Amino acid sequence: MQDHNISIEYSTSTRAASKKITLKDKTVSVQNRNDNTPKTTNCSNENWAKVMAMVSNLNLKTLTTLEPPSKAHQYDGAPLAYFSITKDGETYKTPAFDAGKPNKEIEPLVSMLVNIGKSTTEKN
Repeated sequence: MQDHNISIEYSTSTRAASKKITLKDKTVSVQNRNDNTPKTTNCSNENWAKVMAMVSNLNLKTLTTLEPPSKAHQYDGAPLAYFSITKDGETYKTPAFDAGKPNKEIEPLVSMLVNIGKSTTEKN
């Protein structure tokens, strides 16, 4: 897989807060609602390889049809979340889901992305 033509994004939002984690070109950036500039650092080769392996096991075209396991975000019962992968200029995006409760098919990848994002904000 050509990993330089891929971008992975996980974003969450509520009325008062939002966060976006992006992996691209072996870097990870985390941006909170009020931050003008995202915190960016290099993604370790080990984490990058794990993420790329997980992506290669996904059928990207089915991301748009993944059913969320819960829908509390529809009545402000949970933060709203989105997950997308852009590969070779084409973006594949999931329907909205409750933050922390993605579809089983993408759950390991979303969890990995969140953990990488946490380690980025802890470093900076």
